[in-house]
Amino acid sequence: MLRTIIIDNDNESVEYLKSLINKLDDFELLDTFSNPFEALKTVISENIQVIFIELSIPNFNGFEFIRNLPEDIKVVVISNVKEYAIEAFELEVLDYLIKPLSQPRFLKTISRIYKSINYNPSSIPPSERSHVYVKVDKKMVKIYHDQILFIEAIGDYIKIVCKEGIFISNNTLKKFTTNLPSDDFLRVHRSYTISIPRVTALEGNTIEIGNNKIPVGRQYIAETRISIIS
Repeated sequence: MLRTIIIDNDNESVEYLKSLINKLDDFELLDTFSNPFEALKTVISENIQVIFIELSIPNFNGFEFIRNLPEDIKVVVISNVKEYAIEAFELEVLDYLIKPLSQPRFLKTISRIYKSINYNPSSIPPSERSHVYVKVDKKMVKIYHDQILFIEAIGDYIKIVCKEGIFISNNTLKKFTTNLPSDDFLRVHRSYTISIPRVTALEGNTIEIGNNKIPVGRQYIAETRISIIS
């Protein structure tokens, strides 16, 4: 069991997050706190492993609080403010959730927690190597997700750039992206979806995947930085 607390003064957010955590067999939610200083006693005495914390609580320096936590605690920030994300990740928080919270995004965070501690929850069954079938010319071609570098929209077609080659298919970027695993793929531009594990660098509004430079659209930049840096 992963011993967990929530630190947030937003009652609505707390109640929704509680409902999500309580559905997980592998998490034990010990308490919730609107006062971060009261939470410290529980952090120390109860061997807390996971903390969900809001940075914007009045009269509270959330960054300083995180900086002084034991290194083995997994910290997930929950916030209305996207601009805090870069500084938070510099403190090596595990994830950064933007309010209002959603269940799909929350489950992505839970997956990251499991991976970070090599945890093997009974609720996640083993699966075969994930893949997708794509119509190329007149054939249905099997493409493994872990071979894809990025996908580019070209008019009524998409170009799927993989390690072993390039495939052109009559499809839309939106439709194709929807069917990809959200943990590993991210729409970063109206014309591009990228494989997050394949990113080699991020500079300004440009992503590098090997020798490929991919632009990041203005409306996608905040989510892109959060997803890649984490």
